[in-house]
Amino acid sequence: MIFYVYTKALTLAGIVDVYKSAIWNNRYNTLGDCDLQLPATTENLQLLKIGYFLARTDDTMVCQIRKIEIDTSTESGNYLIVTGKDVKGLLDQRIVWGIEVYNTTYENMIRTMITNSCITPTNNNRRLWTGYSNILALGADAGFTDTVKEQISYKNVGEKIREICAMKHWGYRVVMNSVRDRLLFELYAGVDRSGSVVFSPQFDNLKQSKFTTDCTNMGNSALIGGQGEGTERIMTDVGDTQYIERHELFVDAKDITNKITWEQLTSAYPTGSGGNTGYISNQGTNYFYRMHNITFPIFSQTQEAALIDEYPSGVFNQAHTTYTVTDAIIADLPNNNPQASDSVAMRDSLYDIYLINRGLMKIAEYGEKVSFDGTIIPDVTYKYRTDYNLGDIVTVEDEYGNSKSIRITEALEVDDVNGYRIEIKFENLIKEAEV
Repeated sequence: MIFYVYTKALTLAGIVDVYKSAIWNNRYNTLGDCDLQLPATTENLQLLKIGYFLARTDDTMVCQIRKIEIDTSTESGNYLIVTGKDVKGLLDQRIVWGIEVYNTTYENMIRTMITNSCITPTNNNRRLWTGYSNILALGADAGFTDTVKEQISYKNVGEKIREICAMKHWGYRVVMNSVRDRLLFELYAGVDRSGSVVFSPQFDNLKQSKFTTDCTNMGNSALIGGQGEGTERIMTDVGDTQYIERHELFVDAKDITNKITWEQLTSAYPTGSGGNTGYISNQGTNYFYRMHNITFPIFSQTQEAALIDEYPSGVFNQAHTTYTVTDAIIADLPNNNPQASDSVAMRDSLYDIYLINRGLMKIAEYGEKVSFDGTIIPDVTYKYRTDYNLGDIVTVEDEYGNSKSIRITEALEVDDVNGYRIEIKFENLIKEAEV
């Protein structure tokens, strides 16, 4: 392995190709890390500094040096131990600064969170800035179309991205761009190679394995509590699993408010003259915000009954998975000319969607989990990064006949006195919530 060292401004400082050992652990939708042990020479001490970056041309992960130790010994010599963390961790240095309301795709929501907190925040001190330019930019849009209605407040940005990626089975990475003067954020999804890539002892490409099925942490139905106290608290639920298979959770979602600003409302539900846009109407001195057309996804019988009660003229699709309403009131306004910072109150049926989304995301953390850890014998049958890659779905089977199509979530590469080896971790949720 050859490591390229970059300064905090992402200019090339030098190359490391001589070391005692190297560990490079890339992960699909969590943070990777690396570890280098190399001679404590004057050259290496000057080259490797806290905050500098390590990258490889044959892998997408970039690590930032977070820890340096000098280990001295009269017997084995003096060594530097350099520990790096995946630069995706830069996103963990920011939070959602306030309340953000979304009615968009998950991908647009993630990219907007990053833009608002790291790239062009209203407070310039929050930019990921090198002194010359922003160190982070958005890479190409992955084109994921899954939609979401969600309200986020004061959440760690990196944690929120991992939460979404775990639920949607996406990966995320922060990579060097082509001219290596900036880091690019990207979402991606692995390729399904389960029909062509099989790891098994019978093919001599799986040295050891550990197969686990775990049902100790189950949850498939949630009661969600929003704003209010006691009997006045707004409650909804999601999940219609029955009888002994039902595992209930309570989700406290008081942080999701039903009162937002006019600016937040029209950002998520813009004004316009038709289609999925809104307009102001009134009945006497009471003012409302109506949508020309709005389609509510249906997640539970409780929610369906509430929608019919509030909007009796709505229309179900044939399978009763959505409910479309014309000229629906979605918020109450203080007057007929609200200003950006004026408070408006979402109607219960719209507010329920934001609560339900929180419940679904919590349910997605629970379920029957099947995991398969294995040590791959490299370059036998298949080659890493050529025949399979991080995030891909492959087939893994053990000597007892357990066979699963599961996703590669971690690739640990080790190069030391014992030679090069790679350890692969696989994981997939068999039972999961659809959000």
